[in-house]
Amino acid sequence: IGKWHLGEEYTPERGGFDSYFQQHGEHFSGILTRNGKKSRVTPGRFREDCYFEEAMSFIEECGDQPFFCEIATISPHAPLAAPEEFVAPFRGKVSEEEALYLGMVQNIDFNLGRLLEFLDKRKLNQDTIVVAMNDNGTTYGLDMYNAGMRGCKTTPWQGGSRAFSFWRWSGHWKPHS
Repeated sequence: IGKWHLGEEYTPERGGFDSYFQQHGEHFSGILTRNGKKSRVTPGRFREDCYFEEAMSFIEECGDQPFFCEIATISPHAPLAAPEEFVAPFRGKVSEEEALYLGMVQNIDFNLGRLLEFLDKRKLNQDTIVVAMNDNGTTYGLDMYNAGMRGCKTTPWQGGSRAFSFWRWSGHWKPHS
């Protein structure tokens, strides 16, 4: 579900996925592709919200069967945009660009929380490993806090290559850093 950056030759179904879901276009509009069938995005729906809702629908459809679900978000990534309720708390405290970026991060956090709650309610948390991670350090040109690390995305330094990860397997792994 989500970003697929391997080109037309290596589509998700050619890569071994039984189903896939993508949105092509801007953050709040565009074309949805579900298993090769295209439809329009409901105007005003934020792309990452659609991704997480599709993931929960997919998991629901799996019933008692084991599943693998990958959600490859595009956020936070330029062009910067997020639903206003996630951007508003940052406005006036940081630059507009930073507020948009932080709104995107906040939206991912919100959606990850929705997914974890969904798994808990369906009693799937004991049998489901959840891994959330990003692919690189901060974005060039966005002077955000970077824990004092040198560099940014596309550089070999820790500020460009160090990524976060969150792992959860309820009842099996104890929380720790």
